[in-house]
Amino acid sequence: MSDDSARASIRAALAGKAIPPQFVPEIADIAVHAADQAIETLMRISFSHPNGAVGTTAMGVALGVLRGRIELATEALLDVGAKCGATIEKMTVQL
Repeated sequence: MSDDSARASIRAALAGKAIPPQFVPEIADIAVHAADQAIETLMRISFSHPNGAVGTTAMGVALGVLRGRIELATEALLDVGAKCGATIEKMTVQL
């Protein structure tokens, strides 16, 4: 999925939510940029090793670590939202 498609999916998912409409495009831009930067950093660091096999293995391991950390970050975000009285919904953008 292109970044434009991801942004469109995010905008569609946020439509009608309790988010001021003028912020929706900015939220989509920030979210896609943050995700792109995270993956680019993961790849750059993993494949910085001169041995491709080491880099590939490191990337696989890093993806597993990242999955776990994303789950923890999601739980923390939901907890913070609940403590602030906000309703935060999980969102999956189909790629």
